[in-house]
Amino acid sequence: MNFALIGCGNMADIYAKKIFSSDTMRLAAVFHREQEKAERFARPYEAKAYSNYQEMLGNPEVEAVIVTVPTFLHKEFVLEAARHKKHVLCEKPLALNSSDAREMSRACEENGVRLYVAQVVRFFPEYAAIRQAVSKGQVGQPRYVRAKRLTHNPSVGSWYADTTKSGGVVLDLMIHDLDFLQWTFGPAKLREARQTKNDKLHHVVVELELRNGLRAEVESMWGYTGPFTTSIVVSGAKGELRHDSTSGSEGEEGVEVPEFHEGEDPYLQQIEHFKQGVEQQQPFIVDPEEVIQTMELVERVTTFLQTRS
Repeated sequence: MNFALIGCGNMADIYAKKIFSSDTMRLAAVFHREQEKAERFARPYEAKAYSNYQEMLGNPEVEAVIVTVPTFLHKEFVLEAARHKKHVLCEKPLALNSSDAREMSRACEENGVRLYVAQVVRFFPEYAAIRQAVSKGQVGQPRYVRAKRLTHNPSVGSWYADTTKSGGVVLDLMIHDLDFLQWTFGPAKLREARQTKNDKLHHVVVELELRNGLRAEVESMWGYTGPFTTSIVVSGAKGELRHDSTSGSEGEEGVEVPEFHEGEDPYLQQIEHFKQGVEQQQPFIVDPEEVIQTMELVERVTTFLQTRS
C-alpha cells in the first residue's frame, strides 16, 4: 500500500519509520505547507514532497493518507482526502468535537473510503492483555477500575498548549483511557468530575459507571513533574489485573510517546491492521462510531467541569 503523510512532526516521523521498515508498504508522498520542510522530511524515504495538498491528493500512486497535523487541522485534511477517494488513518483525537468527527466519518462513508482513528493504546500489549483477561473472566466479575495517565505540560506557546487547538487534557490525554474503558467494559455514565487547574498544572479526575454497575476512576494530568506515567488496575471477585509503567520518551512540543516492549510494536501493528482492513475489506478494531461516542463522553466531562468552575 502506498501512503502519504500529512505533516512532518513527531508522529509523522514514527509512521514514516514503520512504513519504511515494511516490505508491503511504501511512503509515496509527504505534505507540509513549507516545501523545504516537506523535502527535508521526504528525502530519507525517497518520497515525493508536496506543499500543495490538492496536488498531492491528485497523485494516483497515493492510496491512503495518514493525518498527523495538529488536532484543529484534522477536519479539513480528512474531508479533502475523502473527496479525493483516499483512505484515511487519522491521529487521535479525530477532531475537536463530536459534531466535526461525525461529519468526517460521514464524508468518508459517502465517498466510499475507510476511516481509521489511531487509538493506539488498544494495540499496547499490556492493555490488550488486560482486556483479554477480563473477557476470559480471570478476575471474575469486575468491581472497580482505576486508570491513570500523567505527563508534563505542553511547551509554552505551542499549539498543543492552546486548548482551543488541542482540546486540552481531557480530549487529548484522558481520551486514551476513556476509549479503552468503553471498548472493554461498555458505555460509560458520568458520575462525577473534578479538576485542579492553574498556571502550573491541569489535573482531572473522573468517576464513571460502566456495564453491570462497574465503577471506574480515571485520572489525567498535564504538569506532572515525574516521568510519563500510565497505569490501570482492574479489581474483581477473583483478584486484580495491574499495569504500571513509568517509562516514556519525549516527543515534539512536550508530547510524550509511550515506549513498548521489544518485539511488540503497537504503531507498526496499527498501520498493518489499517492496511489489512482496507485491502481485505475487514472491520477495523476501532470503529468511527465508537470514537464519536467517546468524544461525546469527553464533552460531558468538560461541560460538567465548566459548571463546577
